[in-house]
Amino acid sequence: MLSALLLAALIATPPPSADDAQVPTKLEITKAFKMLEEDTNIILRQLPNRLGFDPAEPKLGVTLETRELGLGADGLLMRHTYVSSVFVPSGAHTAGIQPGDRIAAIGAHQLETELPRAVMFYMEDHPDGIPLTIERNGNRFTTTIHREPLLCARSVWNTFEVATWQNSVTKLRTLIRGKIAAIEGTPTLTMEQHNQACIDVVATAELIRDIVMAMAAQLEPSISPLCTVQRSAP
Repeated sequence: MLSALLLAALIATPPPSADDAQVPTKLEITKAFKMLEEDTNIILRQLPNRLGFDPAEPKLGVTLETRELGLGADGLLMRHTYVSSVFVPSGAHTAGIQPGDRIAAIGAHQLETELPRAVMFYMEDHPDGIPLTIERNGNRFTTTIHREPLLCARSVWNTFEVATWQNSVTKLRTLIRGKIAAIEGTPTLTMEQHNQACIDVVATAELIRDIVMAMAAQLEPSISPLCTVQRSAP
């Protein structure tokens, strides 16, 4: 899947605001465009390896969700962790996990009030097999999920059109470079040119984010038609 660091890098430096209370200078606008150009460079460098997505990476084959259920008798906020989807085939499917199951415990840790990050932490304590207590229709049973590569992930990886995305991002980078050259080649921007440049910076930043999210969607097995995923009812 898409490297979270790549997406974070592109979001971490927002373009200058066109708010009248803080009008960016010509130099600041140029700098913003150059930062966007570097964003396209980052994407182009990451595209050959599909943005870091590794189809051989072992996965659980399950997605989870946390529901807050109000205060318990002890005054603590009750949080239960449920299975929202299961890949077929996967370690979770082999272990008999079904969408809608509640994970009542991971090993000795009861999951009654835990935040999602704590659930992930407890799972990381078991690198080979994760011992779970599952609650389904009022009944409980124990099982173990073993991490294994998702078979469909290789197909998702193979169908990702690297050359097509490279062409699109390269064209966008060329347009950004044209904007930079035009601004730098204009001694003094008119108010109309200045406002349009601010609008273009924001629009370009949004376009880059849309491109990154579109690529991430193509590399995400859980939403790929190439993968069989069982889901819980909404």
